[in-house]
Amino acid sequence: MTSARRVLIYRLGSLGDTVVALPALRLVARAFPDAERRMLTNFSMSTKAAPVASVLEGTGLVHGYLEYPLGLRDLAGLFRLRRDIRRFGPDVLVISPHHGTAEGMARRSLLRLCGIRRLIGVPYDVNQQRPLQLRNDLYEYEGARLLRCLKHAG
Repeated sequence: MTSARRVLIYRLGSLGDTVVALPALRLVARAFPDAERRMLTNFSMSTKAAPVASVLEGTGLVHGYLEYPLGLRDLAGLFRLRRDIRRFGPDVLVISPHHGTAEGMARRSLLRLCGIRRLIGVPYDVNQQRPLQLRNDLYEYEGARLLRCLKHAG
């Protein structure tokens, strides 16, 4: 699965969200070892929240970042995001938030409009959008859900 030159990893969140996604990010790096991997993520407005880059710096899992402003609704902002993504020119989008909502569908549609043809790990199936219930009323952790969504990536 190494045919992509550029991979866009879509993952919103900060410190905790990034830590639980580390196994999935390692899988993406193994699946696309020669690709330039950039993460589309939100940049925290709070000075108390650790940025994604502080967790991933020096790991080689990603090579750069594109900002997805939280609460993005204005047309000018959407066009800027589209321009930035097209400028990067990803061949593949990997991982997507687990939104099964209209908002999540709109985000995926926007990414498709950016020219990304291949989507991997996008949780279209309802069972991939939420953690599975395990025995004893426990649920799988988010990292396991992400890996489940990426099972086709290796």
